[in-house]
Amino acid sequence: MSSHRVLLSVTLVQFIQCINAVNVVAEFTSDTEINHLALDTSNENVYLGAVNRIYHLNVNLVEIGSVVTGPVQDNRLCLYPEGKGSSCTTPSGQIVDTRSTDNVNKILLVDAENNHLITCGSVLQGICSIRNLRNITIGTTYAGDTTYFVSANDPASSTVAFLGPGSSSQKMYVGTTFTTDGQDSGIRGDAPAVSSSSSSSSSILFRNMNSWMTMEPKAVTME
Repeated sequence: MSSHRVLLSVTLVQFIQCINAVNVVAEFTSDTEINHLALDTSNENVYLGAVNRIYHLNVNLVEIGSVVTGPVQDNRLCLYPEGKGSSCTTPSGQIVDTRSTDNVNKILLVDAENNHLITCGSVLQGICSIRNLRNITIGTTYAGDTTYFVSANDPASSTVAFLGPGSSSQKMYVGTTFTTDGQDSGIRGDAPAVSSSSSSSSSILFRNMNSWMTMEPKAVTME
């Protein structure tokens, strides 16, 4: 028993020494909470997904570019409020008020193969944008119907995504927590809990989505 205690003590001492030996080479501070970090291994550029912001940094954590993603006018009962205006219309035709809503980054993926940065947020039913990996200010946002809903529309609900091989091309695989926000209007029931989509072309990235599991009120929450 004593030998285990000695080994544990030595390990703790080594761990503390290791922490004390760490030197901060560079640092970057975001004005809002940082949700995700992604690295382009070809040039060691760093991408940060934060609340209402996407950042592009070089290897020394010096900002190359940034994009403002929020707040936007939103209401989770609406199909797609378009991020502007004081009201929007639900699928049943009811007019409801929108409010200024923070956009929490849910997905941040470096697609070096296609020179894309894939970003998805919590607003506007979890829609995504495809940005130029070298200049993130250049990009396209996909919206309009439920085929474009990818991430959770609730800031506190988790979404997991990664790029991997598909049958003929690289695909983006997504697992999204079932959320009740927007469920009353019937919108989130059409959003897939697990899905895959092609990432070979920005124009078809979210139009070729294949749903493996449709969200239902009794679905198991994915944490």
